[in-house]
Formats: sequence, C-alpha cells, structure tokens
Amino acid sequence: MCQKVRREYAPGEQEALMIGILRGTPDDVQWHERYDAASDLEEFPSDAVVAALAEFACDPTQPDETFVALCAESIAGIWVHRGAVDHDLLSRLTPWARREAEATVAHRAPELLTR
Repeated sequence: MCQKVRREYAPGEQEALMIGILRGTPDDVQWHERYDAASDLEEFPSDAVVAALAEFACDPTQPDETFVALCAESIAGIWVHRGAVDHDLLSRLTPWARREAEATVAHRAPELLTR
C-alpha cells in the first residue's frame, strides 16, 4: 500500500509559494494554477496576501475577469475573517472586482458593509 506523505511547511512558506503562482506568467504557470492560488489565498489572511491579490484586483488592464473576480473574492473573504472591510482598498478595486467583493461580503457578513 502507498501512504500519502504530507509535507510540513515553515510558517509563511505556503502563502509565499501561492503568491509566486499568483504572480506567475503564462510561460511558467498555467491559468488554472493561478485561479487555484487566487482562491486558496483566502485561507492566509495576511497583509502580504491582501497586497498580492490587490495587485490584480486593482489593475484595470487585467484581461481575465474570472481571475480578477477570484482575487476580489479572496480579499473579501479575508475581510470577513478579520471582521472589517478595508474601504480604502474597496474603493481602489476595479468595477468588476468591487462588485465581486461587495457581493461576497454581502453574502457572508452583510453587517460589515455598513461599518
């Protein structure tokens, strides 16, 4: 029988690896890997993760609306986890990302939108 071996990560290592995938180019990272990283980063509510996701969610030149939406959804999930919306960042999100973030917060913790 084969046993799965689970790798142990040093603190911050997983999020750094996923940020690297998020920032990857089509030459070195496939689109579905970037989508997965954008979604999975919600589980790492650090300022570095929010900043990395915001790079894409605030960039009006990003051509992939699905990727932008996944980044915005993860940012919103982090806000829900933290119990507060960063209204400055919310105002800087692209219109597509802002709609996604507001919808996510409205669904998970609507009281945060009125604070």
